[in-house]
Amino acid sequence: MNPKMSPRGENLLQTASELLPAFLNQNKKFLGGREGGCLAILDKFGSFRETIHLFDIGEIPLGKLNEKRAFAKEKVFRVTHMNETHKHLTSFESENSGNRQYGGGIKMDDGLFVSFSGFPAHLDQDFVILAGLFSYEMTLEQAIEIRKRTIDKYPRSFFTER
Repeated sequence: MNPKMSPRGENLLQTASELLPAFLNQNKKFLGGREGGCLAILDKFGSFRETIHLFDIGEIPLGKLNEKRAFAKEKVFRVTHMNETHKHLTSFESENSGNRQYGGGIKMDDGLFVSFSGFPAHLDQDFVILAGLFSYEMTLEQAIEIRKRTIDKYPRSFFTER
């Protein structure tokens, strides 16, 4: 276990890493050859509360690595701040593409904030929702609420027919 990350973060990272191949296979026609990205995790409890942990999973082109890390970090920071001030559950609620601020960050259960950057933003969000559900770090009710808040911007999701 990473001594600086919470057990919940470790659980989520392991689940996301294991989920990635199936997610890539299921969504390959929407990914344009993308095969990975950066996962950002912030757990607001205990001694872990102020650290954003970044993890590269899958294959990321070397020229895109720093960009994906910066986007993942910005998304998780923004959704954390906007949750505190406006009760946002997703970075889509404060998306501003003109400022290069995209969706793909969410609040999970009990102060766990997660984002991904590597795919189109709606698929970044789908990926972290699925990782949250499969790791039991978020409930189906939370996933449905996040989906309700973003359905107008991105109607296609694993919650809808393909």
